[in-house]
Amino acid sequence: MEDKKPGQLYRDAFSTALSQSVSNRQASVLALLASIASVDLFFLLFGKNSILFPFTDSFATLLERHPIMFLAGIIVCSALYVFLKGAVLLSINTVIAKKRRPTGVILSAAMARFVPYITFEILIILALSVIFLLLGIPGSLSSDNAPLSQSLTLLAEIAFIPIFVTLAIIELYGSFYLLFSKVSPKTAFDLGYSLLMRRLTETATFGGLFLLTFLLFSVTLNVLLPVLQSSLPDTRIRIAVPLTAFYLLQAAYFSFSKAAWIAFFRSIAKDEPEAAALQTAENVLEKSVPELGHEGESA
Repeated sequence: MEDKKPGQLYRDAFSTALSQSVSNRQASVLALLASIASVDLFFLLFGKNSILFPFTDSFATLLERHPIMFLAGIIVCSALYVFLKGAVLLSINTVIAKKRRPTGVILSAAMARFVPYITFEILIILALSVIFLLLGIPGSLSSDNAPLSQSLTLLAEIAFIPIFVTLAIIELYGSFYLLFSKVSPKTAFDLGYSLLMRRLTETATFGGLFLLTFLLFSVTLNVLLPVLQSSLPDTRIRIAVPLTAFYLLQAAYFSFSKAAWIAFFRSIAKDEPEAAALQTAENVLEKSVPELGHEGESA
């Protein structure tokens, strides 16, 4: 199959994402549940000038009194988020592939892949954490010399940025291989790395375009919610309505962003010889991007 021109590749990915964001109600509901389960979004609500900022002190006091309960809650919500995110990705992939499946099948497939998927996610997070700590050692060791320590810390942060971006994209591509195919976390990482190296220019360009959509969404959210909140008279409504709008908008963008990357991934991952070899070695029957069968297994 002849590769698409880069411009068409990017247009098709975003066009597909917009289309499925409107038509794929299954992914929208799952994305909303994933957003509600997201610990990151929850803590974001307590930031300065955010919806729940007035309750920051009360939340901090409650956290101090019941740390074990909150730690357990974070673990449970994080695991639920990973499971729901996997379900969203599977749902979007089946719609893009025109092989829509019932919600029960999607959830069953997400559950079947949950352990390797969350293992893969944890390993990436651990790798990033270890790298960040190692880069920060020179700054910590020179803490007696404040100017030198600050300079070394800044250099470490600058050096960490490309490492973070690289591993984040490998995690993204790898999670697609892991969820859409029967491959192990190690093979998913190898496939993600291989695809990134082969399609580095296209990925960097698409990532830049995607970053623009994220900035646009963030600006819109930061402008819209305060205006909405200030226009409501009652205190309870002033919290409930913006909070609802916050999660609905986050879910819509979550679904859109994942669909854009999946559509882009499906286009660039076709006919990759190394991917075909690795997937075949792990008994995946299709050589590029396998789809779900009727029972949630790879076709």
